[in-house]
Amino acid sequence: MAVAIPVGSADDAVAALRESTPFGEAPGPLLARIAAIARPARYGAGQRIYTAGDPADDIFVVLSGRADHVFAPEVGAP
Repeated sequence: MAVAIPVGSADDAVAALRESTPFGEAPGPLLARIAAIARPARYGAGQRIYTAGDPADDIFVVLSGRADHVFAPEVGAP
């Protein structure tokens, strides 16, 4: 379960997006639109964010910590 964290200013969200791939080269107005619909969340260590086969309807930007992506065995990728 995701726990919402307080959102700083819109400028903070845009700055975080600008530092991440694939958003770094996007124009400011587009980043502002993305930041406006972003849902900040915090996940505990070892907590599953998504599962193989889930619909790909979210993009996660990790601001602190790390996330490991594990492919389903049938994909054949490490």
